Amino acid sequence: MSDEQRYSSRDDIMETLEKIDGQLEQEAVVYLLGGGAMALETVKPATKDIDLLTPTNEYYRRIRATLLELGFEPKEHTEPDYDSLGATSVLKYNEGHIDLFDRQVMSKLSLSEGMQTRSESVFEGERLTVYRLSWVDITLFKSMTPRDDDRNDVEALIARGIDFDVLAAEIDDQLPLNYGVDEYEWIVQDAKKHPIFQLESTFTDIEGLPNDLVEKVQRLADLVDAERALFYELRSRESVEKASFIAEFAPDTYSTEEQLRAGLTRLEEKGLVEVNSGQVVFVTDPLQEQE
Repeated sequence: MSDEQRYSSRDDIMETLEKIDGQLEQEAVVYLLGGGAMALETVKPATKDIDLLTPTNEYYRRIRATLLELGFEPKEHTEPDYDSLGATSVLKYNEGHIDLFDRQVMSKLSLSEGMQTRSESVFEGERLTVYRLSWVDITLFKSMTPRDDDRNDVEALIARGIDFDVLAAEIDDQLPLNYGVDEYEWIVQDAKKHPIFQLESTFTDIEGLPNDLVEKVQRLADLVDAERALFYELRSRESVEKASFIAEFAPDTYSTEEQLRAGLTRLEEKGLVEVNSGQVVFVTDPLQEQE
């Protein structure tokens, strides 16, 4: 790997994988995504980082320890105990770096069975096995960030040709686009930080996507918007009559009564509200509980 900056060729990336393989003391499996996958297959000329996603926490820990032994320096880590789903390590070496994720990327998309099935083997060493995610799945991951470089990569992948039916199915499989309390937090935040809004922004701005796929994502975003509106209203009122509440509240929102009813069902499923004897009762605020 050159000391300049980026991984500027397929050889740079393969050399890094070979070094990891040579240093590993036990077997490990990783999935290559992002710009590293595109540079490896010469879909783009270079990348500033290599994104690796592990299917288990044990593999995550093995890869991270190996990178440290190779001289990579930790730049950032989201979970001090390294055991949590979605733990992330950013490890820097010269001017390049490796982003290592444990089963989930930035609390948004997880390594699904479908992703693993669609992936292709690109490196088989003595102890390290590397699979490249499919172009469909790389497109989805890159659609979840606001960076201009990622937007350009999405446009390049779409122009290259991907299966939009598979993309739509994977979005369904990923809902609610994360696991655990993170999704509750995104819903109740004032700003629209829920990942579905970023996906909507990307899909709305990019040409070449089927209208039905764009409309699907817009419907999902509208449903999350309805949940947010309901959450704030119910938190302020604590208890309302279910039979009349939706019809009375709908004119004050950008949501339809159907969207609000669906949103109310989702809030109930998440344990944020309860419906008893015709009354909707606000139960808990996940953000306040963490304070």
